[in-house]
Amino acid sequence: MPAVITYPAGEGPFPMVVMVHGSGPLDRDESIGPNHPFRDIALGLARRGVASLRYDKRTYAYPASAQAISIYDETIDDALTALRMAFADPKADTARIVLLGHSLGGTLAPLIAARSAAVGGMVVMAGAARPMAEVVGQQLRYLSPSGASDAYIDTLAGRVNLAREVFLRRGEAFDPAQIVAELGMPLFVKPNANGSSFGVTKVHAPEELPAAIEAAFAQGDEILIEECITGREMGCGMLVAGGREYVFPITEIVSKKDFFDYEAKYTAGFSDEITPADITPEVKAELNRMTREAYRTCRCSGVVRVDFIVTPAGVPYFIELNSIPGMSGGSIVPKQAREMGMSLGELYDIIIADTCRK
Repeated sequence: MPAVITYPAGEGPFPMVVMVHGSGPLDRDESIGPNHPFRDIALGLARRGVASLRYDKRTYAYPASAQAISIYDETIDDALTALRMAFADPKADTARIVLLGHSLGGTLAPLIAARSAAVGGMVVMAGAARPMAEVVGQQLRYLSPSGASDAYIDTLAGRVNLAREVFLRRGEAFDPAQIVAELGMPLFVKPNANGSSFGVTKVHAPEELPAAIEAAFAQGDEILIEECITGREMGCGMLVAGGREYVFPITEIVSKKDFFDYEAKYTAGFSDEITPADITPEVKAELNRMTREAYRTCRCSGVVRVDFIVTPAGVPYFIELNSIPGMSGGSIVPKQAREMGMSLGELYDIIIADTCRK
């Protein structure tokens, strides 16, 4: 990629800062409108005796590369190349090479630094301190015209069947009666980002709703209130690795409780997990299609499990995507892998090899 090094006056060697951009196709100056923050930082550092290296992002220099890329393609690999260039520069003080990351670059700075022996220090500018999936979801909701809809969910709508929902942030006013009128009874209240059914409540009566909302907010700052879709619960695992797509056999989850809560998940005898599910070829094909749609739309990587409710009429509804599913011997995805003839060790080998390639 095209790059520029800004040196202070003198012969050196100089401390050197390598700048890593935020997301999007940005030039070496990280130009946004009339602002050029990386150029301004470079000039300011030079006046203080510090050299700097900045470069055009791959997605800026080669726009065609912006299709279906990962954080490694967009940011990490090129940042590591820039660090190697800085380390090889005869004017650089190799003991004082500092990585400066802004926004996405700041979020990924620890990962980049861990992969480079050249990094002697790190500056994080406006990097996210929370899980990326949580941050992206909040940003998309903030930027959407309604201020409440999730752009990923909006993209999925029309491709998969979705339960109606109300999204709430901590501190927002809500009208329980209006929610009940819109979604009906029963309904589910759950944290927007969590696992193992922590904070999830099935609400059977309007007077139970405020307590359920409070329980969900105890787990996070964003919650979902969803209509209850009645039917059979199904889960389909998926992995993309080494250029190959693995869609695992479908599991039917039969909870012996009111829903598949924490106790039903982890206590023997409280649920049955049937793999492969006894479903028609048409329903299986639609669940596989919707699993692929969810995986691609949400830009997943590695192993995920997508959960559905199939109505008595045979219509599947997307319920949630588990981006870090359980991977113990008794978990659903490993059971699905074994059903298709893959051992747990073989599954881990595929995941590890794919991760190392990245």
